[in-house]
Amino acid sequence: MVVLKNGRTGLGTNEPEKRLHILGNVILNNTPSPTLQLQSVGVEKGFVQLFGNNLRLGTYAENDLGNVTFRLNGDDRFIIFPSGNAMLYGTLTQTSDARLKRNIQPISNSMQQLMLLNGYHYFWDSKQMDPAIQTGMLAQEIKTVFPELVKEDLAGTLSVNYSGLIPYMIEAAKEQ
Repeated sequence: MVVLKNGRTGLGTNEPEKRLHILGNVILNNTPSPTLQLQSVGVEKGFVQLFGNNLRLGTYAENDLGNVTFRLNGDDRFIIFPSGNAMLYGTLTQTSDARLKRNIQPISNSMQQLMLLNGYHYFWDSKQMDPAIQTGMLAQEIKTVFPELVKEDLAGTLSVNYSGLIPYMIEAAKEQ
C-alpha cells in the first residue's frame, strides 16, 4: 500500500493515478481482477470487482440473504434480491424516440403470430431463484415467432424482451 503526499493511495501499485487506485493482482479465469472486498465482523459479505471489461458489484455466495441496494437522496431506489428478483421504486422507461430510428415499418398479421404463443405457470428449477409460482412464457417458443425479442448469453441461456410484445398486442387488438 502506498499513500502519496498528494493524497493518492495505491493498492497493488506504487504509482496511484487516482485518490484510490487498486491494481488487480488476483487472477480469475486468466483475467486480472482488482477487487474491493467488503467484510462485516470478519465475514466476507460483498465486493466491487473489475472483471475483464465488466464491473461486478455483488454479495458472496455465503451471504445468501444479502441484497444489492442502490440508494439515491437517502432512499432505496433499486434492490436486487438473492432470488434474482428486483424492485425499482420509480418508473422504468426505454428510449423510443423516432429520431433515433431508421427503416420504420408497420407491424401486420399480429394476431396470427400471437396465436402461436402460449402463457404458462411454472416454478424455477434453481433453488437460488424465487420459489413462488411464476407466470410467463418460454423463450424457445417466442424465438420461433419473434426472434428479435430473444437474446442469448454466453452460456446459451435465453432471455425475453417482454415489453417488445406490447406493439404486437396493440396491433392484434386493432385487427379485431
